[in-house]
Amino acid sequence: DDRVSVIDLKATPPRVTATLHAGRGASGVSFSPDGTLALVANRMAGTISVFTVDGGAVTPAGTVDLGAPDSGPSHVAFTRDGRRALVTRNNDNLISLLAVNGRTVTYPTTDLAAGVKPYGIEMTPAGDAAVVAHIGVGATGGVDTLAVIDLTADPPRVVDQIPAGPTIEGLAISPDGQYVAATVMDGSNLPKASPFFHEAGRLRVFRLRNRRLTAVADVPTGHWCQGTAWSRDGRRLVVQCMADRNIRVFTFDGRSVAPAGLLPIDGGPAGIRVAP
Repeated sequence: DDRVSVIDLKATPPRVTATLHAGRGASGVSFSPDGTLALVANRMAGTISVFTVDGGAVTPAGTVDLGAPDSGPSHVAFTRDGRRALVTRNNDNLISLLAVNGRTVTYPTTDLAAGVKPYGIEMTPAGDAAVVAHIGVGATGGVDTLAVIDLTADPPRVVDQIPAGPTIEGLAISPDGQYVAATVMDGSNLPKASPFFHEAGRLRVFRLRNRRLTAVADVPTGHWCQGTAWSRDGRRLVVQCMADRNIRVFTFDGRSVAPAGLLPIDGGPAGIRVAP
């Protein structure tokens, strides 16, 4: 589908105020740091839709063509200064850099390559780096990687990679920028008869220092767990498990992760964020 819903969160109760059209397979969406732009990755069209934001009014403002209709752009994220945006291209294994000048977004044909099938992408709070998760070719492809992009370099470049496990779905950087959490499928979404099936996926935490990743903690989750998010104090993590229809809560003390509760959900949760 190509529809984008605009929701007024100040209304009581919140309500949909507009339904707009992006491109086929409208997928990842992000706001610019100043809130004046929104970008939507159109996974089935190979394009990025641009929308201007003025108060509660959201208006279509053009399309950025990546020049590759089958590239599968899955997510797009702004850098902290709002002057660039990065697009993960799931089908052709590239990460594209977009230039943002006010409300004008262009594609100068600048691409990076890291691992196989880049999917999730997050920026550090300091804006000096981006971390990319790769879903690879599924459990049959073996281990997949997290990659670090140095945004202080000119041009930006991949400076580090670390294995995390088969199919990295969710990705979140802690509020202080020191840790990266990743949810790994590890075959938990496969039929039990599969030789790659595991009874649980994994939540893995890595330290991010000087744009380098090192493994810190690893704990089992559930089946087909997707999004993850940090609490504002960086002491808790939540993980959404699609097949189990629950959200799992974990504590983190800087060295280890421990289960701390389970919240049943009436549906299969997939994407999650924490309010500022």
